[in-house]
Amino acid sequence: YLLFGMSDYVVKLSVFAMWIAGVIFFYKTLLHISNNDKLSALGFTLLFILTPAWALWSMKARGGYITAFLFSNIVLYISVRNQHRHNRWAWIGAGVASAIIFFSQPLWLPGLLPFVVLGIWKGGTMRNMFLYLSGIAVITALIFIVKMGVSAYWQPDVIPGIVYPFKVVCRFTYYNFTGFYYLQNAMDAPPVINLFVYLFSACLCVALVAGICIIIVKARKAYLQLVAAVLSVIGAFAYFFIIDITSPRYALPLTGYAILLLFIVWQHAKGKAKLVANGLLVALLFSGGVSLYYFKDYKFEINKAVIQDAITKIEERGITHVYATDPLLYWNFVFYSKEKIIGRHRGSIDRHIPYITETDSMYF
Repeated sequence: YLLFGMSDYVVKLSVFAMWIAGVIFFYKTLLHISNNDKLSALGFTLLFILTPAWALWSMKARGGYITAFLFSNIVLYISVRNQHRHNRWAWIGAGVASAIIFFSQPLWLPGLLPFVVLGIWKGGTMRNMFLYLSGIAVITALIFIVKMGVSAYWQPDVIPGIVYPFKVVCRFTYYNFTGFYYLQNAMDAPPVINLFVYLFSACLCVALVAGICIIIVKARKAYLQLVAAVLSVIGAFAYFFIIDITSPRYALPLTGYAILLLFIVWQHAKGKAKLVANGLLVALLFSGGVSLYYFKDYKFEINKAVIQDAITKIEERGITHVYATDPLLYWNFVFYSKEKIIGRHRGSIDRHIPYITETDSMYF
């Protein structure tokens, strides 16, 4: 905003830049796992880029999701890269990044934990653990100081004592994979997107079973990265059973961990199995690429022109502050008026307390 002013493009491109940085770290992680096989790492990174689940969220500034995505991939890269290294700053950085993930959007942590544990254990347990926890402690203390007097407005609740049925969790995951939803409202996805989702889900199930079989049959070889990848997907998916899953966006972390498992299992495939796996990868890339086309005109909120027309009429009447019955509506007025119009919802708390205080003050 300071450099380019307030506009749609500034918001979208700023968030997109963070998402691209996260994708680069994801690629570097695959590169390290594959011993610098650039072609295969690029292929599976493209698969992640083309997944419908991220078609909209790669440029959406909401709820700390992109922040958590970026820093989780940084931690993942550090965990994989430093398994046999003694780099104190790397593990302090991983601790700092993990704390940022927790305060941004902790949904990424269950799937990330197996790789962190593996990295710490392989590189020297006590020393790396101390450095990692030190990084967490420092940033946690700093964040608590900065956040004094500020409360979290919205986050998915962990519901103790409630376990959702398997069918409900699968439907929740399906809607996330399609990307065709807005908040709690899921919509019918085009056939090509359904094709991608069913194919991707089938590949994930096969990879999970194959990974478990490889671990059991070849236990002596200790494929620890495969163990971590299997536990990562299981952990990320199992977490959905105990959190509030009314919003499909809460399943966003699963895609990355799923593709990581697919990649590691793909490396173990030989002969005809490898040919089949390559064919499935091509099919996923093609259907994913076609799927993204259907998001080009995807809209779910009030038209921008209507908002701007309303702003003009409000300003003509000399109104500078508004109350809104919809908790998301007034943000459009604040943004497109460049804060010439300030507003609030009728709730007692919101994301930015000064707007509440200023609006109420003007009213009184």
